[in-house]
Amino acid sequence: MGLDARVPCRCWVDGLTPEPPIARPLLEYASGHLCVLGSHGQTRDEQIAMDNALNAWLKTCCPHPNLEYCVDRVGNWPAVRLFSEYASRFDDGRLVLLRNLMPACNGGQVESADAQRCLDELDVMRTLVEGRTAYFLSDAITGEEVRQYVAAYGGLITMTPSFSSGFDPDGLFVKNPDEVFRAMRVSQRVIGDGQGTLEWVGDNGARFVGVKLGLGIGDGDREWQVTSRPLVWADVPCVEPLTRLLRASVEIDMPVYWW
Repeated sequence: MGLDARVPCRCWVDGLTPEPPIARPLLEYASGHLCVLGSHGQTRDEQIAMDNALNAWLKTCCPHPNLEYCVDRVGNWPAVRLFSEYASRFDDGRLVLLRNLMPACNGGQVESADAQRCLDELDVMRTLVEGRTAYFLSDAITGEEVRQYVAAYGGLITMTPSFSSGFDPDGLFVKNPDEVFRAMRVSQRVIGDGQGTLEWVGDNGARFVGVKLGLGIGDGDREWQVTSRPLVWADVPCVEPLTRLLRASVEIDMPVYWW
């Protein structure tokens, strides 16, 4: 699950495609998509046949399959939330569009008239972000940073009917629903009962045992710790796909559609 986006080409709107296999009054072009209307008395089989015919035509009707000039995966929802978090937290008044750029759910659009401003604000955002402090869940043995702290989610990673777990700047935690465990460094061990039960033992002596306690990354024996360091631009998620999509929008004067 996550956020994708597309910039449709101009071939349909500029009349550069051949005639579609479905009569134009039965078609609808909305949000950059061409589809068959379903309100003209078609049977289910007729609707399916028309959809299939149109979909086949869309693959070859212009140099851009499915009328897509640019299509990209923006990121999963934690990545999307983290981008918005950084744009809001470090905004000095110049990130007017970026701080509200990402949608809260699938759907919506960025007008082409705003795309260049967004690109300009990305350049500004880079100067504002670099050097600020970020927090990571790291492998205490190898030093690998495996997750970045997302304040919008309160650092939550795992949620079960019995408890939730995650990390924040003050350490790894377990809540049930009140906090029952916290430590900056944790030894994670497999209990071996065949149920996926793990034990966390903190460097402060705290201990918690739970089924599906792991953080979804190699849920075996691990050594975890919370680390921090100055941000670099590469730490900010979604920047590369956003840049491609916004540039495409500027190039052909078409919106970016979230989906």
